[in-house]
Amino acid sequence: MSENPKVSGHFLVAVMVLLAFGIWLYTYAGPSEQRSYQSWHDTPAPPVPATRSLFLQLDAGAGFTDGRVWVHNKSRDAWTQVSIEVNGTYTHTTAGIPPGETYRFFPALFTNSDGTRLNPGLVTVQRIDIHATVPGGRGHWNGAY
Repeated sequence: MSENPKVSGHFLVAVMVLLAFGIWLYTYAGPSEQRSYQSWHDTPAPPVPATRSLFLQLDAGAGFTDGRVWVHNKSRDAWTQVSIEVNGTYTHTTAGIPPGETYRFFPALFTNSDGTRLNPGLVTVQRIDIHATVPGGRGHWNGAY
């Protein structure tokens, strides 16, 4: 009496990965009368368009005044998915900051990786970094005091 062997999901994934690799290998590294290794190897990469930047600079201001961290969006664009870092250790995320607005945050909202809250009585604010999604990509602003 023979039973149908059950095939595990891991085995199917492995077969699919190997199949995809084989197709890629044949398509890009296989023999071709139209290209040799030398001509493929020496082909320069296409230039990056000048209008697209990998690092967008936010038009921003930030600081620590009157016991609060403040962030000002000086641009005409709304920021979304805003992450604010204090001293590269303590972070706080907010959904967005509208154009022209200044938001103030209590220091206790900022936590480090182990959950410790920012305590300005023990930690001097020396640097504030802002990361936000803007039209065209992800923007950044860095400030030191």
